Amino acid sequence: MQLVFLALHIEDGKMLPVEPKILTVSQLNFYVKSILDSDQRLNYVFLCGEISNLTDHYRSGHIYLSLKDNKSVIRAVMFAGNARNLKFKPMEGMKVICRGRVTLYEATGQYQYYIEDMQPDGIGALYQAYEQLKEKLKSGKIVKFAYLKSNGEVRIAFGTTNHDFVKDKVYGWGASRESYATTAYFDLEKCSWRSFRWENLIAVF
Repeated sequence: MQLVFLALHIEDGKMLPVEPKILTVSQLNFYVKSILDSDQRLNYVFLCGEISNLTDHYRSGHIYLSLKDNKSVIRAVMFAGNARNLKFKPMEGMKVICRGRVTLYEATGQYQYYIEDMQPDGIGALYQAYEQLKEKLKSGKIVKFAYLKSNGEVRIAFGTTNHDFVKDKVYGWGASRESYATTAYFDLEKCSWRSFRWENLIAVF
């Protein structure tokens, strides 16, 4: 497939056609990409939208998705180097605010949004991560997470609230106290109940 740019030349007040320049598809995509990449306004774009068509490639670490509102949709990607810094797990239907750049993927001729940072819309990323952690613990899953202890040390924990893993005689208190914003979990390495405050959560792995 080839595209023809029809050029016009003005002579004596008349518009006369001149020899057209024929482009290949690759040349056109390269040209459009160069226009997008040279626009500084498109190199630093904050975008809000709802996640759809979410695909999380666990081997590569890349996240492929679409962002949409009630009228439009745009394809997006978040590469592993940026995705590993997320403090929450993106989910289908979640509303988010992203920072990134707009460019064109030459191989397909599709313009898309390259996400460099992502935060939940309307709720702090840390609290969102905490809520997801609580749901995982309630489901009985073994979860790896990190939080700051009261003495300032960082604890990397493997925890659950599944009582099948709890031994007969353990130390600690196995109940969360929401009024104190603490969450209890059974630490599989320490073989005891532990708890932490949600604002001390660092990451969920």
